[in-house]
Amino acid sequence: MKCSKASVHRKTHRIPEIRFEDQRLISFAGLILFQSLFMRIGLKQKLSSRFRHL
Repeated sequence: MKCSKASVHRKTHRIPEIRFEDQRLISFAGLILFQSLFMRIGLKQKLSSRFRHL
């Protein structure tokens, strides 16, 4: 089966690169970074849909 490039559609998301630097950040700053990442990838919606049957 042959498929043309135009017939193949896929939504992709690049995983953000996380770099750790020697900075004096409080733990709350780390939580904010993860909260932003989870919102960006739609983690809450994905988990809700997976566990809706429970």
